[in-house]
Amino acid sequence: MSARFVWGTLPLGARRLGAGLAGTLTDAAWLAAVPLGWLAPWVVAPAGFAGGLLTTQTAPAWVLIPAVVAGAAGLGVWFSVGLVVGAAAHGVVPVVAIAVALVAFGVPSVARALAVGLPLGRSALLRQGVWVFIAGLFTLQWCWSAPALVRPVVVWLHQPPAEIFSNPWILVPIVVVATAGRLVAQQLVADLPALESLRQQHEQADPVVPLSARLPESARLAIRVVVTAVLLLGLAGGWVQAVLGTVVVAAVTWLAAAQDPAAQAVRRAVGVVPVLVRLALVLLAPVVLFVLLGNATTDAASTLPFAIVLALVATATVLLAPAPRPAPAPTSTPGRDPAPA
Repeated sequence: MSARFVWGTLPLGARRLGAGLAGTLTDAAWLAAVPLGWLAPWVVAPAGFAGGLLTTQTAPAWVLIPAVVAGAAGLGVWFSVGLVVGAAAHGVVPVVAIAVALVAFGVPSVARALAVGLPLGRSALLRQGVWVFIAGLFTLQWCWSAPALVRPVVVWLHQPPAEIFSNPWILVPIVVVATAGRLVAQQLVADLPALESLRQQHEQADPVVPLSARLPESARLAIRVVVTAVLLLGLAGGWVQAVLGTVVVAAVTWLAAAQDPAAQAVRRAVGVVPVLVRLALVLLAPVVLFVLLGNATTDAASTLPFAIVLALVATATVLLAPAPRPAPAPTSTPGRDPAPA
């Protein structure tokens, strides 16, 4: 067992499932240059499993804080897998664990993708500052939406209300400091021999076609629809809202990702708006939601909150559809961020 296995062999093997997964696993590859840093995944995964065993319908602070303290999706994904497996082994529906996973590796993944892909010029300092800002802002959005994310156990399984620690005054500063610390540490070790060896391992690997690329487009879109619908339908007040919500999600997913000429025409029209303006609109949407709904997401589901959430998600999905995406290059440059376009 070594850094080459943890940050090299595993991500290269994960490419067969999807290029995005491989990029996520290498997000913390800079730890290969730190003594015993390769042990990090083998520490956070059992920690997540232990948290899952003790998490029923409640996620206390001690589960959330380790989930966000790494500031890297490469560790968050290991913690999340352990947490979900632990919750399932404990015999509970892992809704809370999945919600935790969204902040553990979802937030750093999105922050990294946007910071790398946005047209911010060649200034590394500006890009890193935007990276930290986006990570903090998305964590704030997660804190506001966490009560809604765990509502499915109430609405559909008729279980007691799930509780999740989502205090933004604690979690947001932790994420901001952890993300900034990760960027500084990564910069300090980027040119060390251990990382150069990993880069050579990735560069010399044979190319593969991931399973996700071999699936028909209809199957890929269906998976996206199911995942998005499951996350949203905790706010639905019944089967009618659930069906209508799923239809809206399917339509928006088609507009955002399908290769159909009509969908591409819509994305080209949206792409006329500068990407920074679109991103600003998406980031401000949860503020509008919070002001309009207040505590509605934690009360009995009603038509208005569900309709507003659905409209905001649909708008955000379409606005971000033409946004630049980082190339799969992270898997071939462990310990470095891909150069901006």
